[in-house]
Amino acid sequence: MKTRYFYSNCLFEAIKGKLKDWKNVEVKKIRSRDNMIHFVWINKKENIQYDFAQVQIIKHWFQYIRFYGYIRKKKIK
Repeated sequence: MKTRYFYSNCLFEAIKGKLKDWKNVEVKKIRSRDNMIHFVWINKKENIQYDFAQVQIIKHWFQYIRFYGYIRKKKIK
């Protein structure tokens, strides 16, 4: 499957995931590796965790609003 890269934000993507399946999706706020706030959404029905992965280095302040990246999918036990 080809990875689709686009501009977005982890919070925007978590909200979109919650709106698609309100009853089965849970949004969690976690700390990322660089001690920033990061949002993930978990589909409890399918036991899959999603998050938005950034692939671009931040050089300007406005890049904190929209990142270039893709959606990662991880099976949870």
